[in-house]
Amino acid sequence: ENVPHLERYFELDREVAVFDGADELADKARYWLEHERERSQVAEAGYRRVLAEHTYDHRFAAIFAELGMSQA
Repeated sequence: ENVPHLERYFELDREVAVFDGADELADKARYWLEHERERSQVAEAGYRRVLAEHTYDHRFAAIFAELGMSQA
């Protein structure tokens, strides 16, 4: 589902598929099922983005940095 600020973390429809409402969800589900290569590319791009920027290690490092604490 398309949620506020998701575009801060991912490129929409390039790294994550989004939809607004049930009708668009059904349309996009059909589209992605019919376009396997493109679906795989988006999934891979999203996976790479998660590993590069959105793991717990990244989150805790940001929290510790904000608190002025170094990671041990």
